[in-house]
Amino acid sequence: MPMLREVARQEYLRKREEQKLKELEDELLDAKYLFEGVELTEKEKADLKYKEQVSLSLLAALPFFSFEKPLIQLSRFENG
Repeated sequence: MPMLREVARQEYLRKREEQKLKELEDELLDAKYLFEGVELTEKEKADLKYKEQVSLSLLAALPFFSFEKPLIQLSRFENG
């Protein structure tokens, strides 16, 4: 029984990780849409850049996970 519980826990954690990564991608896409044409503060730019880096790092750590669409590029936020 403990082995079954451990397998179920690992499956739950894998699915949760995928869900959180998808939520982060959705948040980045929302930011791209909502802030298009808006001047962002340095803090906002840094926050979006950080979230993108975290997302890319997590994606690299989860080779079995694939997105239907690629992660957005936030280069326009960097340039102001």
